[in-house]
Amino acid sequence: MMEIKRTLPGLILICFLFGICGLAKSAELVLKDGKSIKGKILEEKNDSVLLETVKGEQVKIPKAEIASIDYTDGKSFKQKYPITGVTIGFPALLNLVGGYYWKDFGLKISGGYWSNLVRGVQLNGSIKLIENKDFLMGTSLLAGRVDGPHIFWNGGSAYSLNYLGAGLEVNLLGFDLELNPTYSEGPGLFFLWQLGYVHRFN
Repeated sequence: MMEIKRTLPGLILICFLFGICGLAKSAELVLKDGKSIKGKILEEKNDSVLLETVKGEQVKIPKAEIASIDYTDGKSFKQKYPITGVTIGFPALLNLVGGYYWKDFGLKISGGYWSNLVRGVQLNGSIKLIENKDFLMGTSLLAGRVDGPHIFWNGGSAYSLNYLGAGLEVNLLGFDLELNPTYSEGPGLFFLWQLGYVHRFN
């Protein structure tokens, strides 16, 4: 039985803790013209990186000029990569996940077909907010459909459900949490979630 529960406060706390753990430190930026700059990343946005160099100078570098970010522990950070994994939650209880992330955004599809129990698919279009080798936080717009005899929410049920929403996703060392405020004609506004392991090939 698929239940939609209001666990927003606890999940937001997890997202916050994940965000703290994911902040970057010392790194070497390799530019597309072959030059490299070493220092400490102070701030990372969708379109730029603010770096404090080893000389103490602060420089703001557009991401369009960055080929890769190499951390001082030897971890290489690629900005374009595929993803694959498995999660539990909407749309199909147990979901296979695949997709691709570019420099600033990504596309992800998740879902499953489990005979007469439940079947569903969800498409996410995501924008990166914070990213390094081990951590990703992003926001997304999503659309999905789920079918089956075991679809329930607080106060109602249905055999099929189409939904639209917006979401927040955090991924730390592959462990992935997605929380989506969602709307559908049947239940109106409700919250969906996914939790599992999604590997980023970066």
